Amino acid sequence: MINYRDLVERYMAIWNEPDPTARRRAVEELWAPTGEHFVQTYGFQGYDAIEGRVGRAHTQWVRDGGYLFLAGDDLAGHGNLVKFSWEMVPAAGGEAASTGFDVLVLDDEGRILIDHQFNNPAVPSVERNELADRYLAVWNEPDQARRRERLAAVWAPGGTLVDAETGGTASGLAAVEKVVAAADPRIAAGYRSRRTGDADGHRDVLRLHWELRSAEGRRAADGFDFLVLDSDGRISAGHRFVERAEPGI
Repeated sequence: MINYRDLVERYMAIWNEPDPTARRRAVEELWAPTGEHFVQTYGFQGYDAIEGRVGRAHTQWVRDGGYLFLAGDDLAGHGNLVKFSWEMVPAAGGEAASTGFDVLVLDDEGRILIDHQFNNPAVPSVERNELADRYLAVWNEPDQARRRERLAAVWAPGGTLVDAETGGTASGLAAVEKVVAAADPRIAAGYRSRRTGDADGHRDVLRLHWELRSAEGRRAADGFDFLVLDSDGRISAGHRFVERAEPGI
């Protein structure tokens, strides 16, 4: 079983590591040999490129800037995926100068295959927000026939859905629809999911935060979803995390 907390602690430590030799060793321990690191506009693959990226960030922000990178307290993982927030704070203390969010895709040995890194706040995009809203509309649809139509419009035929609550993976439209239909009985009572802020993404991934509210505005749950898209822009893999749920609602 992957120790997600230990993995994230070691990941954050490399950005603060002053010794290049130790930093390189840590990169090789964390990433798979063909591992990748993506930010909004750039991608880095392999140990040399990733260590160079981390080293430049360390020089600019830690050594010369006097900051430290720290993980947030919202870490969560299931299967081969782990997500967490982070902040860049003055080493001497004070408010965060920058915040961000990472999603790590892992191999079977728990090493990083792909590191998707995002800075906060999300860069607004009409296209990404529209896709996120169509995705949430699948979860919000109480009618089975319309739900299947909405699902087929945004999900690839062989796409998957991994639910952190159950740890199970549904493959194919029929299996995904079955999971969505059973996910929350409050949808039939008029509760609906909606985005909280802009969706964000780069390359072939999309991240969004959402909340579930009643028609009267009562909040019942918060969550985070991470979507991997195929070449046609449809969902090939969805990962859902329920971050907070109100009991008894």
